Amino acid sequence: MAEAEAQSAALNARQAELLRHIAELRQERATLLTGQEPPLPAGEQPLVTHQSPQEAKIALFRSLFRGREDVYPKRFVSLKTGKSGYQPACRNP
Repeated sequence: MAEAEAQSAALNARQAELLRHIAELRQERATLLTGQEPPLPAGEQPLVTHQSPQEAKIALFRSLFRGREDVYPKRFVSLKTGKSGYQPACRNP
């Protein structure tokens, strides 16, 4: 039984490794298809404030909404609460 549990643990570890590798390959493929740079890791994101240059703001926006070209953010303002935000929108062919 201990041998079977050890084999199961080894298979689970291998599965996790393969799933990570698949995710990396998918991200690489998406990057190649869109011609965009991969996003920076969370700890390496540049700080963008309202005083940042326009180019930095655009780069941040594009990094947050990268991916499918037919889906883009749409700003909304709630008539009831006055709150605003963004929601996904889609260009349907």
